Amino acid sequence: MEARSARDDLDIPMSPNEEPNRNERVFRKFSDQYKEVDAEHLQTLLNDKILKGRTFQTGGFSLDDCKGIIALMDQSFTGRLNPGEFVRLWERVVALQAMFYKQDVTRIGYLSMIELHDAVQANGIKINDDLLNLMVLRYGDSSGRIGLESYVVLMLRLERMAKIFQKQSDGKGLYLQADEWMLLTMYS
Repeated sequence: MEARSARDDLDIPMSPNEEPNRNERVFRKFSDQYKEVDAEHLQTLLNDKILKGRTFQTGGFSLDDCKGIIALMDQSFTGRLNPGEFVRLWERVVALQAMFYKQDVTRIGYLSMIELHDAVQANGIKINDDLLNLMVLRYGDSSGRIGLESYVVLMLRLERMAKIFQKQSDGKGLYLQADEWMLLTMYS
């Protein structure tokens, strides 16, 4: 009989480079009858498998966090993630989790402003001090620290907005119609 690890029992990928069928098993375990993942299922998954139930410090991923994550990843505008969208999200969350723990040099479970700056830059995004300060105000706690949940939401949003700018801009600026702006700001 083949030995199984606790990791096998949970069907959790430990790196984004693992076999796709492991990610698909996670999807099947948390998807609904329509083979999609909604915000409630995503909340359960992230709190159980990424935070491993340790939500006492920060409260865990909120339902609003998960709705926001789905809005960022939902390319079909259904309010749910299909298998392809889910796998892309899952791989990104696992990579962001690894980056968070790598940059958390104090090992307290939070990123300071300096650690956040380093984590953002390690993901290939350059930010100025004004944007960094705004990100800490928006996503940090009252002490200016960023927990894992906030870091994941922040990075997914930052990456998505950077990608939209690159796609829509001429390299200098961006022009949007009112309905494009509303769609971008209200469902992302």
